[in-house]
Amino acid sequence: MLSSSGFREMAAAQLYHRRRNKGAARLLDSLVANHSGSFSFAVGNAGRQAAHRLFAAEKVTPASIISGHIVATLERARLACKPEDPLLILHDTTDFEYTTHKKTTGLGSVGMGVSIGTGLQSHGALAVSPEGLPLGVMDLEIWARDFPDKSLSKEDKHKLNKSKSVDQKESKKWLECMKRVQAITSPQIKLLFVQDREADMFELFEQSRRPGVDLLVRAAQPRVVEIVSEDPQRAGISNVFLAVRSAAALGQITVQVSAKANRKARTAVLEVRACYVLLKAPANRLASQDRTPRAVWLISAREADPPEGTQPVDWTLISTLPASNFEDACRLVNFYTLRWLIERLHFVLKSGLHAEDLRFDDAGSLKNALALLYIVAWRLLHLTYLARQSPEQPVAASMEAREIEILKLIEGKPVPTISAAVVAIAKLGGYNYYPKAGPPGVKTLWLGLRKLEAMLAGYLLALAHLQEVNH
Repeated sequence: MLSSSGFREMAAAQLYHRRRNKGAARLLDSLVANHSGSFSFAVGNAGRQAAHRLFAAEKVTPASIISGHIVATLERARLACKPEDPLLILHDTTDFEYTTHKKTTGLGSVGMGVSIGTGLQSHGALAVSPEGLPLGVMDLEIWARDFPDKSLSKEDKHKLNKSKSVDQKESKKWLECMKRVQAITSPQIKLLFVQDREADMFELFEQSRRPGVDLLVRAAQPRVVEIVSEDPQRAGISNVFLAVRSAAALGQITVQVSAKANRKARTAVLEVRACYVLLKAPANRLASQDRTPRAVWLISAREADPPEGTQPVDWTLISTLPASNFEDACRLVNFYTLRWLIERLHFVLKSGLHAEDLRFDDAGSLKNALALLYIVAWRLLHLTYLARQSPEQPVAASMEAREIEILKLIEGKPVPTISAAVVAIAKLGGYNYYPKAGPPGVKTLWLGLRKLEAMLAGYLLALAHLQEVNH
C-alpha cells in the first residue's frame, strides 16, 4: 500500500548477508501492501518460502530484524525532535496466544489462572515525537515464559517471587529496555521513558541513566516519600498518593482520553497538582542493598466532574523531570496521554495484521515473523498520524501512483496531500466525513485500505485484460 520503503527500513539490518536484507525488504513491502490478509496471502508462495529460510536462519533474531529499522527510526527522531525536546520512548508488554497451534514447538505460558494457554510474551518500545508522531520501534524482546508450577500454592508463589532479585524477575524487562535504548541513542538526543503502572518499581529510578534521560511512570504502589517543602506544615513523611493530593491545585487541563474496554473515548478536564519529594527505598531491602532516596516529582491529574456513570480519570505520575509550575506539569501529563500509542501498536498487530494467526513450526521462526510485523504495524500507525501531524505533505511520498489515481477517480478530484488521501481511504472504510469531523482512526483506515487493495487488484486485472485484447 505505501510506496516502497522496505529497503530504507532494512538497508542497515544485521542479517549477515546482503541478499537477506533485500529479501526482508521485499517481505516488508508485501506485508504492508496486503496487510489485511494472511501472511501467506500477503507474501505469496515464493515469499513464504523466502520467509521460512530467513526466519529459520541461525543468526537471525528479532533484534537483528529490527536493527535496520532502528537506524531509520533514529534518523527520523533526529529530524523530528528539537534539541530541547525529548524523544518519547513508550514501552509495554503484550502476549501473543497460539494455544491452537499444536505443532509449533518452543512456546511458553500466556494468560493467568484457569485461562492459561500457550504463546509468546513481547516487550516493545515505540519512539514517538513530542507531538505524537510514531517514529519507529526502538527495542523489542520476545520470549517464551515458563509454565507455572502447579504444585505451589498462591502464597508459596508470592514468597518465591519476593525472594528473587530484580535480575531474576520478568520485571527486569523495563530496566534492560532502558539500557539498550540508551546504548544505541546519541547523547545529543534527550529521552523520556513513559511507562504505565506495571513499571512502578524502585529499581527503575535508581538505575544508572546518562544526562538527558528521564522517566515518567504512572504510580501503582503507595510508596513512602518525604515531602520536600519550605512550608513546615507540608514537609514530612507520606506516600505518593497522599503527598500529591495534599499539594495546592495548579490549574486545569483538557485532555483526550483514549477508549478502553470499560470506557469510551472522551474529552476530560483534569485538575493538576504537583510536588517535589524524596522517594524512599522499599522497607524490605537487605542491609547490603542501596537505600538512598531518589529525588522525583509527583504529578496528579484527576477528573473532578466525570460524566455520570463513568469512572473518573485519576493519574498519579512519578517523574524525574521537574514539574515546578503548571506549564511543566501539563507538559508531562500530555506526554503521558501519548502512552496509549504503544497499546495501539499492539492493537494493530493483533486486530489488523492478525499476528496471532501466524503459523510456523518453531517459536524461533515465529519470533522473527513477529519482529517483521512490528515494523509493518508501525508503518500503518505512522500513516494514520502523519496525516494529523503533517497534513500537507505530498501524497506521492507515501503512496503508489496507481493508488493515487484510483483515489482520484473515486473522489472525483485530485488528492494531492497525505491528509486528503487518508480521508479518501477512510471514507472507503466507513468514515463519515464532514468539515468539522475528527480525524479518521486506525480501524477505519484499515477497512478503507482493504477496499482500496481490492480495487487496485481489479484495476490491474482490467489493465492486463486490455493489453491481452489489444495484442
